[in-house]
Parts: sequence; structure tokens; C-alpha cells
Amino acid sequence: MNTLPGKTVERLSEYRRTLLGCLNEKRNFIFSHDLASLLHINAVAGYFKGKRSKLNLVASFDNDPQKINKVISGVRCYPYHEMEKVINELNIKIAILTVPVDYAKEIAEETVRFGIKRILNYTTVPLNVPSGVYLEEYDMITSIEKVAYFVKENKY
Repeated sequence: MNTLPGKTVERLSEYRRTLLGCLNEKRNFIFSHDLASLLHINAVAGYFKGKRSKLNLVASFDNDPQKINKVISGVRCYPYHEMEKVINELNIKIAILTVPVDYAKEIAEETVRFGIKRILNYTTVPLNVPSGVYLEEYDMITSIEKVAYFVKENKY
């Protein structure tokens, strides 16, 4: 079995502790942005910074006035209604969805309509996209639960 890097183990431990706290508070679900807020991290934006020269996170979009026009980990947050314009101006090719579940399908449809052909879905909502659009779905909660299961069962 491969050994996980120390930082990954630390982050998984932080996720687990936070998620168990949510369960104790009778919360049955949590959004990725809520988890990031509870852990005081800038989820996706901070992760990409300086990791790959050809993969750059260049824009984020929101409808929250507290986030619009702010720069988080070097990435400007644009108003949601400017998404089509910014996608075209910055020649964005990949969308990473970290939106509340109620908006996931709508946002995915819009990004495809605006020319995005590659989507990484971090929401818990399974998406259907047209042929010709590559979709990768990653449910962090399921992955964390899987790791926790193997820890509990001493499988590894």
C-alpha cells in the first residue's frame, strides 16, 4: 500500500473532526464552501496556486456581495451574471463546480452553454452533460467517509 503524504493525512484528520462535529450538531450534510469556512481554508483556489504551470485557476464566480470583486489566493471573484463574458475574455476551458446542490445542474448547463467542455464536479449532485463534454465527478464527503470506514474497520 502507498503511504499518504503527512499533509494529506493532516487535512483528512481535520475534515473528519469537522464532519463529526457537524454530525453531533445534527447536520446531515455540509457544502464544500461551508467545510472550507469551518477549517479556515480557501478550498480550491489555494490548492492550485503554484502547483502546475499549465493549470491556473483564473476566475471564480459568486452572487454573494461579500465575495464579489475580492481576490482570494490570487483569484478574482466575479459577479455570477458576468460568467459568460469572463469565460470568453479569459478563454476558460475548464469549470470546477463547488456550488450549493440546489444550483449545480443550472450552473453546469450554463457553463456548457458558454463554451466549457470540461467540468470537474465537486458537488454531491450527479450531473448529465451533452456528449462532447468531459465530466469528472468527485464527492469529497463520500471519499472521506470511505477513508473513515477503512480506519474504523482496520482494513489497511
